[in-house]
Amino acid sequence: NFAGKAVMPALAVSLLTGCKYLIDEDLSGCFEMPALRFEYTFNEANTDRFAEQVNSLTLFVYDDEGTFIEARSFPKSTFVYGNKIELDWLEPGDYKIITWGNVDNDDYNCLSNGAYDDMRVSLVCEDGSGTMTRQQASLFWGVAVVNKGDTEEIPVYLIKDTNNIKVTIIDTSDLTRSEWGNPQPKLDVHITASNGTYRPDNEPCKDDPRPYMKHIAGATGDREQQEYVADLTVMRLLIGGDASIKIYDAELDNELLHEEPLVAALMRDETRTLATNDDFNRYDEYSLTYELSLEHGVWVLTLVKVNDWDLVTGGGN
Repeated sequence: NFAGKAVMPALAVSLLTGCKYLIDEDLSGCFEMPALRFEYTFNEANTDRFAEQVNSLTLFVYDDEGTFIEARSFPKSTFVYGNKIELDWLEPGDYKIITWGNVDNDDYNCLSNGAYDDMRVSLVCEDGSGTMTRQQASLFWGVAVVNKGDTEEIPVYLIKDTNNIKVTIIDTSDLTRSEWGNPQPKLDVHITASNGTYRPDNEPCKDDPRPYMKHIAGATGDREQQEYVADLTVMRLLIGGDASIKIYDAELDNELLHEEPLVAALMRDETRTLATNDDFNRYDEYSLTYELSLEHGVWVLTLVKVNDWDLVTGGGN
């Protein structure tokens, strides 16, 4: 028993000496890579919605000089404790890791040509011209800086890059167009913006050959109720951007009935603070309500409600 007690301290000293030698000669031997812990709390509810909205993560790893190392995708089933990714597959070192959520599908294309500034994530269009008639998967972005010697897990706070917009059109005319000798309007809603491709810093890349996106949805509904709804999923909404909403009458050779800047229209909501791009990053659900009226035989659209804010009465629900 005594001999055993004497051996253990000696073994401990030996291990410590070995580690000291490694520190003197090769730092990598005594370092372990930390884990990344992902959160999506930057939302309207200020609660973590990571588990319910993120199904996969793709990590683009760059060294401290901006050289691309590798990219790896992790399905939800591989997350440790539901929201962590271990970095034990990386050699100890200094890294910048760009994370994209939900890009392992047909909606997005990820490309890295070797340098950090060359990385691009693009929305995949149906015809190559920038037109989208489907609603794409939610897109998330985050960044982590890992330094050699870090041992504590590193939080990565994700930002959501996609927005759902519901457009409701209420026909308030007493007479239908057919009674004026013209067919009832078939309404198409277009939302356009130069926001189809993103850089590693999550800013839209306007020098991409096809950054301009056109999201199209037909406004469908019950003519007896005289209410028509179009649901669209669009990319980032930025103050100073060129996002625009346009409503066409498809029955009259796509006659443009209404057009206005989208962000400016959303900022008319006095129940929300939408003064900065961070404010727009926090929200991902919006609604616009228009009234359709017939004036002197011409269809006129008027925006009357933004989210819960009634522009006519000046009140919110």
